[in-house]
Amino acid sequence: MQHHFRYPITLLGILALLVGSSCQGPASSSDESTDRTETIQPDAKVSPAVTTCYLYTHGQDSVHLVLIDDKDTVSGTLHFRNHQIDGSQGTVHGRFSGDTLFVLYEFQAEGTHNITEEAFLKRGGTLIRGFGDRSPSEEVYRFTDRGAIDFSEGQVFQPVSCTKKE
Repeated sequence: MQHHFRYPITLLGILALLVGSSCQGPASSSDESTDRTETIQPDAKVSPAVTTCYLYTHGQDSVHLVLIDDKDTVSGTLHFRNHQIDGSQGTVHGRFSGDTLFVLYEFQAEGTHNITEEAFLKRGGTLIRGFGDRSPSEEVYRFTDRGAIDFSEGQVFQPVSCTKKE
């Protein structure tokens, strides 16, 4: 009689092993992901991009500059609000070279698309916009000689809060 019970007990044992091993399938894949996360080194601290806003005013004219400094590149917006002539508004992209920020200002003015190189000298918390001769190079107006940019009579941009409209 013991012989007749051996077959169903063996079958139940095999069935229990199959069911038990199938339940562990997803657990083993999560174990793999756990192993992977242990081998990945945590990233070094990444400094977040810093947004700074500046304003230059002269009479009823103003220029508002928003800069987002992200490691070695700078982007943002530049908005000229002129009292009696058309203003312009667009984006800037560039980088610092020492204490001087060089950007390309891309904007629409009087129905035309323009790209102009701009330069800003950092002095303390302010930026001074420089002036100099520019000439077109591949549809971009660039300074003809960066060493000859004049910051002595430039527009001085003061830092302002980025939360309120200037």
